[in-house]
Amino acid sequence: MASDDELAELLARALDAVETLAVARTGRVSAGSPGRAARRVAETDLSRARTPRHAISELTRLLTESGVRTNHRRHFGWMNPSPHPAAAVADLLVSFANPQLATRALSPGPVEVERRLVSELAARMGLGERAGGSFTGGGSEANATALVCALVRGVPGFAEGGLAGAKPPVVYLSEEGHDSVEKLARAHGLGRRHVRWLPTDARRLSVPALARAIDEDRAADRAPTLVVSTAGTTNFGAIDPLAEVAALCAEQKIWHHVDAAWGGMAALSPRTRPLLAGVDLADSVSLDPHKGLGAPLGTGVFLVRDAAVLEEAFDVQNDYGPGSSAPDPFARSLAWSRRFVGARLWLPLLQEGWPGLAARVERMFALTAPLRHAVERAGFTLLGPEATLPVVCFRDPDRADDAQGAIARFVEQSGEAWIARTRVDGRPALRACVCSHDTDPSDVEALGALLARARRES
Repeated sequence: MASDDELAELLARALDAVETLAVARTGRVSAGSPGRAARRVAETDLSRARTPRHAISELTRLLTESGVRTNHRRHFGWMNPSPHPAAAVADLLVSFANPQLATRALSPGPVEVERRLVSELAARMGLGERAGGSFTGGGSEANATALVCALVRGVPGFAEGGLAGAKPPVVYLSEEGHDSVEKLARAHGLGRRHVRWLPTDARRLSVPALARAIDEDRAADRAPTLVVSTAGTTNFGAIDPLAEVAALCAEQKIWHHVDAAWGGMAALSPRTRPLLAGVDLADSVSLDPHKGLGAPLGTGVFLVRDAAVLEEAFDVQNDYGPGSSAPDPFARSLAWSRRFVGARLWLPLLQEGWPGLAARVERMFALTAPLRHAVERAGFTLLGPEATLPVVCFRDPDRADDAQGAIARFVEQSGEAWIARTRVDGRPALRACVCSHDTDPSDVEALGALLARARRES
């Protein structure tokens, strides 16, 4: 066990490292290579002890000198924002206290914090007074929770007998939806064949196509069970017609889940909330604070209109857990042992309040049009409809498909920014997305200038 002096030394060195790890306008966005990183890790001597100074220095170097700095303000690739400083500090405090949120009896304060945050997020989605939910390790866990809830409510006897003897359940989503849904369906015994990827209209789920697919499956003696709408698709930031899908699901008695892992942040601001019109009609919603609200990775939220379904799905009895008078978190979610994930949102809220976080969301949304204009001025062809979220897919019109990647390599090797590769309609494309609350118009303009240079020089 560390002595007081050793602990003080560790904390002092950690604080020294924070400045190195924090986002800065200068500095390379990406560095090193997978091969170099693998060699460094393989060559690390784990048979000898190190001083706190040297140990923290080695870990800091690993974090900054290998891989993409997703916390950089000019990282325009994956949807991982720069962590809010208060959220990162909250994670440090939680790690030292190490509360167990399986039951209220063990951690009444943290459990109440997460309960209140879930309640307030559900209210912003308009899910009603009976809503509930839980913090999760990310959108995949939240979507898995939705699938279990849909099976409990849609497959007679599922909680006791599973899928034995049941008609094959079917899950529906658009071809622009997230592939985590297919992984989850396979993991829960549905199989790839029972996930229907449906066509889109302007990159949004086609409601007529959904209606036809449901009719086809009922005629084939299958059981339409879950429709997953997307609020903020990865490539185009598209938001499915939530109200229309909800109306069809209500008519057909099918669970409607909205995967708002990215676009759900719009609910925080009255200015952007109209983009989610119809989300209040959903049976459940998933949200990733680590995509748009500045939480560190591994922060998700599952929200459900009728919280009673959670106990139907997850309640179990045991003799060894400390009980409480109210339903415990372990009996209302997939997880048992639970980290205090909600602290990553609670501390920033204590510091800035909901209006402060809403202002951060508004600044990100305000960069949607400037991002498109910067890429277009650099000479690229924009793909897809105009996005509602700050993302754009594009191609160099003067290059063949197999040469599009040279643009991304030039940007990456410059160290000045980072963009992602993707595919649109089966063809290679490039993608840029505003990921950080720290990104401002000057960063977007800098990306445009870099892309123009990439066209000329790569």
